Amino acid sequence: NTANSNKTYFNMSNGTQTAKDYHWGAPMKDVAFKYDVDKGYTDHLYKGIMAINDDQAIKITELHMMSNINVILTTSTGSDAVQLRTGDGTTTPYQCATVQLTRLYSNAQVDMGIGLVTPSGTLADSETMTAPTDYYKTNGTETNPFTWAVVPQPLYRGDQQTDYVGITITTPDNNQYYVIKDLSTIIPTSVGSSQNQTTSEAITRWYPNHQYTYTFKITKKGIENITCTLADWSVVEAGNKDINLED
Repeated sequence: NTANSNKTYFNMSNGTQTAKDYHWGAPMKDVAFKYDVDKGYTDHLYKGIMAINDDQAIKITELHMMSNINVILTTSTGSDAVQLRTGDGTTTPYQCATVQLTRLYSNAQVDMGIGLVTPSGTLADSETMTAPTDYYKTNGTETNPFTWAVVPQPLYRGDQQTDYVGITITTPDNNQYYVIKDLSTIIPTSVGSSQNQTTSEAITRWYPNHQYTYTFKITKKGIENITCTLADWSVVEAGNKDINLED
């Protein structure tokens, strides 16, 4: 992570999930971590002075600071099915679908004291997600996830809230496009143990330490169904005997 000269924040940027897994950690006073869009994890931080003996350790709770976005493509088995990949991989090279996120922030700063993520810079018109190496889950009708790590951010912006994060899916058969300009209206089918999201509310923001898996069923008629599930990543605790905490 790259901190500024005063070491008050570090920078994050979008990219592959393996390369862009930024972490942040601090001593927490509870295990119900709810991220606040204005204060980060302030309400859950331990405050005060801890007496450290030789056999004691401060428990540092370490969290993933990016949002992992996964996209699965499915199609029907009937006459309206879309080819999600063409070619045979030998005599004819594979041509795969592409998935792009549109109108999103690519960079952010993380406050090192409270874990608050603030998007920075200009909006990117689009970013292409990583296609799965093992492409099909169910041969011809369902892909494994396309993946991308994204800085946590709201899915709509502006005074009138009319500037949205969207998605564009391009299939290899006849260059068909499936465009969703606004992802902020999708209601999740499950939320795991998330403290920030319920199944009764649309996903209007991507939060730190969360993985979002969107499944799109596309046919020649268009997009027939969209679902999303989300889960929080695992929390890692580490011990450190060299830190004193003061108000």
